[in-house]
Amino acid sequence: MVHLLAITIGLLIVLGLEASVEWMHHLRLVHEARQNIAQEIRDNRQNLAKEMSSLLREEDQLEKLLKVISAEEKGGAGKPEGHLVWSVTRLSDASWNTAFSTGAVAHMECDQVRRYSQIYALQQMFNGSMDHYLESRHDMYAFLTRMDLPYKPSESRVRRREARHRVGDGDRGVLAGNRGSTQQGL
Repeated sequence: MVHLLAITIGLLIVLGLEASVEWMHHLRLVHEARQNIAQEIRDNRQNLAKEMSSLLREEDQLEKLLKVISAEEKGGAGKPEGHLVWSVTRLSDASWNTAFSTGAVAHMECDQVRRYSQIYALQQMFNGSMDHYLESRHDMYAFLTRMDLPYKPSESRVRRREARHRVGDGDRGVLAGNRGSTQQGL
């Protein structure tokens, strides 16, 4: 009877130690996931700020392009200035997806998971808008290459851009598989 009691106590101690080690592992996993997610959100915030600051420049470029096209339609020869340059930003969600894959999210507080979910849902909406923006740019390129304007991309740039567009899943174009901020020129 004493032996059975000693074995039972020994098993309970081992199970308690194992649970403590597992608990510490979960704490470390959650801590690392929080750090990675916080850094990713900071990086995404910086990329978003860069995108927002470039909008005025892009709007100015498009206004100038419209004037060139309008002058061309009226029979004049519009003189474009420089090349179109714009930035395209994709917000990353790798840390959030990793936290899900490793199970760290299951050990986080519900309020924190809800906040992260809301942030990443908004980021997903933003990325969808950027995908639509890229498609619009692709349509604009197609329009410019069909016009007889001196302000159109070179054939090699068009071929490279179309090749990159085919590499993606059809709607992510230049940024297939790429995260962060990218500048494109025409």
